[in-house]
Amino acid sequence: MPFKKLSAVATVTSAALAALSAPQALAADAQTVMFGDSIFANPTYGQIGTTSSLSPAADTALSSATHGIKDTPGAPSPQGCPQGHSNVGRELERVSGQHVANYACSAAKAAGQSHRKDFEEQINGAIANNDLNGATKNVLIQFGANDLQEILRPSLSSANPYFDGMKRSIQRVRQAAPHAHITVVGYPAISARNGAVCPVRTSAPGSTDAGFNLDYAGLVRTGEDQINSAMYKAARANGVQYYDLRADSINHGMCAPDSTRWISGKWEYSVPHNLFNHLTHLGNRNVAQLLNSKVLSH
Repeated sequence: MPFKKLSAVATVTSAALAALSAPQALAADAQTVMFGDSIFANPTYGQIGTTSSLSPAADTALSSATHGIKDTPGAPSPQGCPQGHSNVGRELERVSGQHVANYACSAAKAAGQSHRKDFEEQINGAIANNDLNGATKNVLIQFGANDLQEILRPSLSSANPYFDGMKRSIQRVRQAAPHAHITVVGYPAISARNGAVCPVRTSAPGSTDAGFNLDYAGLVRTGEDQINSAMYKAARANGVQYYDLRADSINHGMCAPDSTRWISGKWEYSVPHNLFNHLTHLGNRNVAQLLNSKVLSH
């Protein structure tokens, strides 16, 4: 074959390969990106090595697996943070039909300085992986629980590590994904309407026994209000949406019957879950449904 024909074939072949590879690269980009902490990540005890103050055993006797209640480790986040098989991100991908990239990492903070991948580091990963770009449709942000100390820190100036961290990171998200619908997602309800919590859940699976009811003098409800209020203020200050997940999950907190409970107890022996004081498997499914119907841009 003459050299010119060989060159032409090579050129066409290269162009064809490029055309085939380009759509695959685009298809891998996320339509919805999630940044957050353990509520979105929902790792198992075995993945993060957490032990209870009442359970010194290294394998954590409070693990739901110890009590014959399914908890399954899942694939890690794109940056290697432990995540459970049951988490909001996986359920959201299933119900929305969108590709969801969940960068959430347990113990992460908006203010930074944790031992995990914090908000800014999660953004770095999403940009490097091309998950956060001009085609991104939705960005869901949930930070505050691990920032409570910073949120409550008195300051003689207007500076605050939490609000400064949220502002800086939201600006970066907006720059990287200028067309995305950005939402700060409040935390799900832990306490009931009256502030009560039920830390010990000993009922048999499927029963409606609420376990032991304590209110801790309203301390849990106060903490929830302080954190969610700070998240709302951060969203408003930076011109993004705030979704009040607590309001939409208020009847599904720690004291709800097993069949409608989305939050595990501190000592949980009843429903499938990964971590205490976190979303149950049922909670992950229902929170994903709420986000899909009330928050996501499709």
